Amino acid sequence: MGGISSLGGTLAPGNSIGQTDNNGNLTLTDTLRIEVDNPTTFDILNSTNSGTLDLTAATLDFVFAGVATDYTIGDKFQIITGFTTVTTVDKITNNLGFTIIDNGGGEFQITAGAAPFKWDGEAGDGLWTTPSNWNSNVIPAAWMDVIIDINETVTVSGAAFAKSITMSNGGDLTVDATITLTVSTAANPATEDAVRINQGCVLTNKGTITISNGGRDGIFNFGTVTNTSTGDISITYDGRYGFYNSGFADIFTNEGIVTILNSTNTGIVNFGTFTNTSTGDISITDSGSRGSVSYTHLTLPTIERCRS
Repeated sequence: MGGISSLGGTLAPGNSIGQTDNNGNLTLTDTLRIEVDNPTTFDILNSTNSGTLDLTAATLDFVFAGVATDYTIGDKFQIITGFTTVTTVDKITNNLGFTIIDNGGGEFQITAGAAPFKWDGEAGDGLWTTPSNWNSNVIPAAWMDVIIDINETVTVSGAAFAKSITMSNGGDLTVDATITLTVSTAANPATEDAVRINQGCVLTNKGTITISNGGRDGIFNFGTVTNTSTGDISITYDGRYGFYNSGFADIFTNEGIVTILNSTNTGIVNFGTFTNTSTGDISITDSGSRGSVSYTHLTLPTIERCRS
């Protein structure tokens, strides 16, 4: 590519991962799109005659081919080479929510992990599976922390994934019958919960919620949780408690199936109202300390099977 002094539109170097050479001075006024396969393989924009590159009005858009866990804080990408002068880019975006800074001289660096995916409900249909309902206009993937902090009901009507889910400010979540929501690998097992329902929020499960390798607690409830007769909640390898009903006003009602495996401390801890109805079945296996402990209202009309 040569003789171009100003270029609008999108410039994407190479064919897939590749290199584009420029033999003149270049000013970009729209988007420079850089594909990144891994920390050592990515697109390059190169000058063959020591030209200058002006990015002051451009957006640099990184498109990562992998998932967030394929990259680490500190990864650097020397995507611009050969230019004698490279101005600071106006804006940096990427598809994984990283914080990326301009180190100067055409080098860019990841300085913070993927930002949480937040529900904004822009589409107006209330569906988890609609991309425009999320702040990044992308459906959350298994490695992403999800925040629902708007007073709306989010409905999971198709298979859904997250690393963790936090509900607050009246944000409710409903999992439809026959649908599976998978939550796995909360970031910090000492402080972060796999699913956290804050005060005033409601989680209703009609389908299947699978929590594996959860954080501090598999489910931390400070609101209301209902597992309906068609619901199945499975919590495996949580860090502290499988299910924590944390306060006197908090309510958990089980009409379906709850299975808790290998909790480090206690399977269920209840400080609120915990009801297992006549159709409900709770199984707690191999908890490190106790199967369950309750300090307030506990109703178990059917058999709770515990093995420690």
